[in-house]
Amino acid sequence: MILKIKVLIYRYLGIYLADKEENDYIHSKEFWQAFQRMRKKNKDIDDRNVFGILCGLWQADHGFSRPFSSFCFKHRFLRWFWVFFKTLKDDLRQIFKISH
Repeated sequence: MILKIKVLIYRYLGIYLADKEENDYIHSKEFWQAFQRMRKKNKDIDDRNVFGILCGLWQADHGFSRPFSSFCFKHRFLRWFWVFFKTLKDDLRQIFKISH
């Protein structure tokens, strides 16, 4: 029941509160069995990506997804613009060894 409430909070507010439940899954026998099966079937996927895929599948299976909305679409350019210039600023600082 608590996990369903956390799903609703994530869907509508974008706040992910299921770290404990996901961590419990990661430390479970079920996770590591699935990890081994996926590694054997897909030798071209490294361990880090297998780990990420399994965590993402757990999240999707429990309903942690956010619906597409027109609000997101309208503000996509502004978010891109912000991320682009923030990344550019950080890269220029690194290139020219400028401290914060």
